[in-house]
Amino acid sequence: MKPKHILVIEDDKQIVESLRDLLEICDYDVEIALNGLNGLSKARSKKPDAIILDLMMPVMDGLEFLKELRKDESMSHTPVIVLTAKHTFDDKIEGYESGADHYLTKPFEHKELLLVLENLLSRRELMTKRILSSPDKVFATSKDEKFLAELRGFLMDNIQDDKLDLDIIADNLSYSRSSVQKKVKAITGKSISQFVREFRLEYAMQLIKSNAANVKEIAFESGFHSHAYFSKCFREVYGKTPKEVIQENN
Repeated sequence: MKPKHILVIEDDKQIVESLRDLLEICDYDVEIALNGLNGLSKARSKKPDAIILDLMMPVMDGLEFLKELRKDESMSHTPVIVLTAKHTFDDKIEGYESGADHYLTKPFEHKELLLVLENLLSRRELMTKRILSSPDKVFATSKDEKFLAELRGFLMDNIQDDKLDLDIIADNLSYSRSSVQKKVKAITGKSISQFVREFRLEYAMQLIKSNAANVKEIAFESGFHSHAYFSKCFREVYGKTPKEVIQENN
């Protein structure tokens, strides 16, 4: 499995090296930026899985960074842990209002940082899987949840249409092409075409498990108008052909 990419934005070189060692020992892929402006550039180009951010920095401080980060739709979901010596209640409120997910005051315990980071990443993955597998049972709360629920709802309503493409999806959801591409990639790690294809395959698997129809009918119901292509895609994802799964269920 590809290691999670963590962006550390901190101007204290001693803390930077300590965090790099700590995170790399835990098999994270670590990127370093020494100020908020450089961090913003790296966040936009690298799309990290999470960010560890100092508040007091030159060029662009942590609060400015957070405000700019949250303006970018493709990174509005990225977990951010704030590290700072500022520890008053008002300081924390300002950090949370700017988009921080968690607040740790210096000096901080390494174990606590790792647990917070692991929890934020796990929660993110769980939320994505929950929406991808059971859209009708999800109460959408965050912008990302609402977007994915809306996308899945549209795909479900048009599941048999094999002509669905990015233009049609973006137009019906009232987003630009680039916004749909960026949001799907940022939230799920998949391209829009991969997301749609796997959505169809999930639906096909549900039909198979409910003994709804034969393979040819299931392919058509799922939006695959080529039986051979459907079987090929299904095997790539599930490691078995639709026919093999049907036989196992009977």
